[in-house]
Amino acid sequence: ELARLGHAGDAPIGVLAIVTLPAAPGEAASVNLRAPVVLDPAGRRGRQVVLRDERLGVREPLALH
Repeated sequence: ELARLGHAGDAPIGVLAIVTLPAAPGEAASVNLRAPVVLDPAGRRGRQVVLRDERLGVREPLALH
């Protein structure tokens, strides 16, 4: 997937997870671990990557403190 971004092998990348905040008090926040957003700052490109690992959920609970 990094090659699709035009990423140069040794350059740093950024990986962000999408967080869904609760719509109402008492509801849980969640984080999408299966499809992070991968950023190539040097190339000024990014894309959402869907990982094949089914152990990673799209709505993993996230504790907000």
